[in-house]
Amino acid sequence: MKKTKIKHLATLFFVAILAIGYTGCTKQKTGTHNNVEHCEGCSEEESVQLNNVELSFILEQSGSAGSNLTLFDSTDNIMKTIDAAIKLNTEGLTSKGCKVRITTIGTSIRPKVYTLVLSPGKSWMETNDKTRKQAVHRFRKQVLAVLQHILNTPAKEQRSQVYLSMCQELNALSSSTFGKTKALYILSDGIQSDGDIEFIKYAKTLEKFKQAFPEFKKQMVAQCPLPDLSNIDIFMTNSPKHELGAFILTCDQYWRELILEHNGKLTVKGSLDS
Repeated sequence: MKKTKIKHLATLFFVAILAIGYTGCTKQKTGTHNNVEHCEGCSEEESVQLNNVELSFILEQSGSAGSNLTLFDSTDNIMKTIDAAIKLNTEGLTSKGCKVRITTIGTSIRPKVYTLVLSPGKSWMETNDKTRKQAVHRFRKQVLAVLQHILNTPAKEQRSQVYLSMCQELNALSSSTFGKTKALYILSDGIQSDGDIEFIKYAKTLEKFKQAFPEFKKQMVAQCPLPDLSNIDIFMTNSPKHELGAFILTCDQYWRELILEHNGKLTVKGSLDS
C-alpha cells in the first residue's frame, strides 16, 4: 500500500515539474486588448517592447532634378504613415510607443538627424485617456514642427549622399531594442553622389551602370557595413520625371539588389500613400 502511495506521489511530482518547465520556457502571444499585445511568459518590459514601433525617415533635401517629389507633398503622408503604424484611433489615442528619426540628406556625410519619442502607454486598465491623449498630441505636434522646419529650409545642394545615411539608419534600427516593429522610409530619387560614386554619370549609359553595380556595392559596404535586414521593412518613394525615368528605375534596381544581398526587401512606390 505504501509503495503504491509513494509511486503515485512521485508521478504527481514529475508531472508538476514538467508543467512548470513548460510554462517557464514558453512565450506566446495571448491576444490584444486596446491595441496592447500581451505575451504569456513574457516580462512586462518584453510585452511593452512588442507593442512599440520604430520608424526612420530619410528626406531628400537637395535640388536634384531626378524626381518631382517634394517635402510639401510628403508631410501629410508622413504623418499618416506614423498614425497608421501606431494605430492611432479616431479619438487620438494609442497605447503604442513610437520612436521617429528624421534625417535630411544632401552631400554632407553628417546630415542633421531629429529624434522624437512617444513613450508607450500603460496597460489598458491603467491608462488615463486624457493624459495619454495629451502625450500623443504633443508627440505628433513635435514631429510636424520638425517637418515644417525642414520644409522651410532652402535646399542648397544639387545631389545627395544617399547610401551613408541609409546605412546609418539601418544599423540604428537593427541594433535598437526600443520595439519589434521597425521600418525605414527613404523619400529620394536614389541618385547616389559622394564624389567617388556618381550615379548621374550613367544617366544615358544604363548598361554600363548595371555593369558597375558589383563594384559600387563593394565600395559602399566597405565604407559602412550593412547589418542583417530581415527584421526591417524598407521603402523608397520617388516619382521620376519622364526624361530620367529609365535611369531612376535603374537606380531603384541597384538599391533593391544591395538590400536583398543583406536579407532585406526594398519596396519602391510613387508616394507614401500609394
